[in-house]
Amino acid sequence: MPWDVVIIGAGIGGLASGALLSKKGFNVLIFEKSKKIGGRAVSVEKNGFVLDYGIHLARFGSKGVVATTMKELGKDIEMIRPGESVIYWEEKFETLPLSVSTISSAKFLSPEEINELLSLLMRAIREDVNSLLDVPLSEWLEGKVKSENVKRLMRVFQQCFWLFQKLKKHQLVNL
Repeated sequence: MPWDVVIIGAGIGGLASGALLSKKGFNVLIFEKSKKIGGRAVSVEKNGFVLDYGIHLARFGSKGVVATTMKELGKDIEMIRPGESVIYWEEKFETLPLSVSTISSAKFLSPEEINELLSLLMRAIREDVNSLLDVPLSEWLEGKVKSENVKRLMRVFQQCFWLFQKLKKHQLVNL
């Protein structure tokens, strides 16, 4: 059978592209070098915990790319809202402070650190994001933050939410 399309990689992008093209009538062949398909969209269980590497793909729930692609393929999937986000801090699980109210009540930050973090976030909102694309977080924090806990939490926020279009190798060292 002649193939109209050959896709290299059975990650979520390759699989979704292959399924959509196949639905449109194309003969599709997908190659994958790994023993498992899914690429980075995998879950790993270790010591009773499940780490989901692909959770970022479910961003925006039923309006996100995964749900809308599945609908286009005629497959409805139920998007389950994850539980409370937590952070492992000083050998305890704590609520990950993702709002003003949870920052204000964060048990692992002192009142001074809470004020410093809220002030920093208000300052960040006013920044021109485009001018910071080449600036490592550690450099941006210089002179703005005294607390090591606030710096540490900002690195957690960065890993959770911030995307850099032009992240350079030397910046990874500075994080």
